[in-house]
Amino acid sequence: MKDYRAKLEGLADHAVTDDDITYPAKTISWFLREKKFDALCYVIGSANFKDCPRQAGFQILDGIKCVT
Repeated sequence: MKDYRAKLEGLADHAVTDDDITYPAKTISWFLREKKFDALCYVIGSANFKDCPRQAGFQILDGIKCVT
């Protein structure tokens, strides 16, 4: 996120915060919170992608072993 923020600050004439930047994992986390989703989430994506819902408080399952 820090890299994106630095690039955007180079284009803008003001400081850029994390709230100014949106991306799919952040949008999905917002949607799930709005729906009061509280079940486990099976996420296919990069470690960075999975960090966003984890930081939002969702329990993330990943890997082949968790699917039975």
